[in-house]
Amino acid sequence: MSMYEEIRNYIDDNSFKFVYTNKYLNIINYSKILILEDEKIEVMIPNRILKIKGKDLKLKRIMNKEILITGSVIELKM
Repeated sequence: MSMYEEIRNYIDDNSFKFVYTNKYLNIINYSKILILEDEKIEVMIPNRILKIKGKDLKLKRIMNKEILITGSVIELKM
């Protein structure tokens, strides 16, 4: 695979991903935010719903199909 094809595959990647650290939760390629509360956020992803429970949950950044959530995440469930 050429470098161009690898870059194109990375750019066109529509698969759902998330990265969780002790400071934030980054969700990539979500469809819709269903619930947005201080202790609960629900996000529609392809064919599923990601349920996030925690304390002081806040959307820090919203970009095209990507969100960054801060706060204390207690539970992630699909």
